[in-house]
Amino acid sequence: MFNKHNLKKILPNGLLALLLILFGKRHADFYQRKSLYSPLKRLFIRMQIGSKKRIELYETLSMLLGVGSFNNAISQMIRTYEKNARQIFGKEILESKRIIIEMLEDVAFRHQKLGMNSVDALSIYLPKNELMMLSGHAHVSVETLNNTKSVTTKLSDMRSKLLKQLLSPLVYLVASFGMLMVVDMGLRPVVLSTGNMDKMPQSTQFLMGFSHWFVGNYQWVIVGCLFIFVMILVVMMRVVNGFRLYVLDYIIPFSIYKRILSVRFLISLSLLLKKNETSENSSNHAARTGLPIPEAIQNIEKYANRYTRHFIQKMRESFSRGVSSGVALVQSGFFPKSLVSLIEMYGYSNQLEKGIHALGHEYLETQIRQIDAAFKVMNYLFMAILGGFILWYVDVMLSLNQAFAVHP
Repeated sequence: MFNKHNLKKILPNGLLALLLILFGKRHADFYQRKSLYSPLKRLFIRMQIGSKKRIELYETLSMLLGVGSFNNAISQMIRTYEKNARQIFGKEILESKRIIIEMLEDVAFRHQKLGMNSVDALSIYLPKNELMMLSGHAHVSVETLNNTKSVTTKLSDMRSKLLKQLLSPLVYLVASFGMLMVVDMGLRPVVLSTGNMDKMPQSTQFLMGFSHWFVGNYQWVIVGCLFIFVMILVVMMRVVNGFRLYVLDYIIPFSIYKRILSVRFLISLSLLLKKNETSENSSNHAARTGLPIPEAIQNIEKYANRYTRHFIQKMRESFSRGVSSGVALVQSGFFPKSLVSLIEMYGYSNQLEKGIHALGHEYLETQIRQIDAAFKVMNYLFMAILGGFILWYVDVMLSLNQAFAVHP
């Protein structure tokens, strides 16, 4: 029989690694066994664990950590989900919790067998922005779970509202495309048949020409829109340069993305600064003390994404020059002017640590309201544009009389 040692002798390392990734076997990582599953299997699990499932996970873990340890909480969840799994003729069929069970089994393996702390054990299955809020003192706690659940729930609700509000502009856009096709396929051939196209008003000729171009190139228009959407996502999450920081960050949606990340950062920082809280992994539930701001920021950097790390590094550079924490936060450029003023005032009154918690949670609510208002304005703008297009379309219809004026 072939075992992993036989395979390593027979196959080149690169080919062996490729086969392990493709087949997704348990215990597939022969070199550094840090997971039960291959990278491909872990990616498949992550893709299926959306915000709704993560919120449910945080809520359940928080409840169980209130009466026991992280190990017991994970084991109890696995046993309960498997016991209550949907079965037909003794076989599990279409069980929605199966993906959570597989994730929890790997988390338990990483925590119990490999000795990872609870945050590291969860880290390969959760978004970095949420890990940043969970990462206080390397162990998840009831407080960090509740705060992460609260923020994730609010942002998920905001995302749902925005998608609903985007539905109206999308309908308006599709209606406009449909009207352009009617012009090209219905009206333009009629006008051309009269030979009076050059006698039509310039606005009508332009609409006829534009509709003809659109119908002939609509596939490329759709591909171009998708490409722009993907590029916005890539730039938003990966690119950090002067053009991004001094131009794009002042334009929607980049400005919204920056504000949300700054709020998450403040909430994560407030959790690390708080004192007299209990750690989930302490058997005696001993009180812990909050970290100093420079050390707390260094702790957050571990799970921050590339964009947030840029500002954290600027804060740490300020600390190395001996400036105060309030000045370091202000000079980083991570926060909008409204927050900068409040941070400065808290810093001058020696209440910065107390103020950070209030700023994070209150500013999140403010940003959600502002983003909702901005999208409502965008809806009204789309309605106005569509109204103008409809008036143009009606004007074209009325001008068709001129096409038949010479040849009654």
